[in-house]
Order: sequence, then C-alpha cells, then structure tokens
Amino acid sequence: MLIILVLIFRTLFSLQRLQDCFTFADTLMPHASACWLCPNSDILYALAYASGAVLLARHDANNGTMTTTELKQDSLTHRLLSGLTGALRGRHNEENVPASMIFHSMGSDTFLFSLSRSGSLRVWSCSKVQCIMVADVLEDATDSGKNMALGGK
Repeated sequence: MLIILVLIFRTLFSLQRLQDCFTFADTLMPHASACWLCPNSDILYALAYASGAVLLARHDANNGTMTTTELKQDSLTHRLLSGLTGALRGRHNEENVPASMIFHSMGSDTFLFSLSRSGSLRVWSCSKVQCIMVADVLEDATDSGKNMALGGK
C-alpha cells in the first residue's frame, strides 16, 4: 500500500508542477476523494481539487504501473468560457467543484459519480474517461417536491 501512495505522490507532484508555486499551491491538497477495487483487481482513485479538476488514477494490478488522467468537462467551448470568466473574476467557479464522489461498477465498466456544490451530478465512465451524463439534482428535487405537494391535495 505504501508503494501505491508513493507512486501517486510522484505522479501528482512532479518537478514541473513544483516549479510553478501558484499551480502547486492550487493543486496541493485534494478536498474530496474516492477509491474503488475493480473486479479485475485494478484500483481506481479519484481526487478532486479546489480548481474543479478531478484526477483519475488507475493502479494496474498486473504490472504495477500507475496511470493518471484529468477528467475534463465534455465541451471545449464550455471549458474555455468557464475558464475565461473565472480568470476575469480572479477566482475559480466554486459551484462546479465536486463536493462528494463515489465509484460504482455496472457491467464491465466502472463509473465515477461526482456531486458539485451547485447540485450538478456528473457521471464519468472510467474506461472511456469521459462524462456521460450531467443532471441537476436540485432542480429534480424541486420538481418532485411540487408533484408531491400537488398529490397531497
């Protein structure tokens, strides 16, 4: 287990990242995380940072290697515009930062569910490394609350 943590640390904190103090301070500590043991004995780790970035790390049980991938929003235009507005404001959009994450396997794929502070639920396919669904949980809860109130009359 200690070897796995050392591999994650080496991957996350490379010399290139250490040279840029602002990037290092911004990505130093994840504030949300999740891990999962896959049926094929691979281990998945997800780390969410204050910048909104989610890092997916996979430890291959067969050869002991560790690969990391940053999970990105599905639209390049959306990423560009959200990054531009954040830069103009001088801060990141805290509402899109994942507050909670959990893995779940269905069939032959493992999925990462991330819930942001704004109530946005994103479902990521770990094999395709892409977002496959986005839902507004708060909007759905409000709609079902209205339906329950109407049904009670």
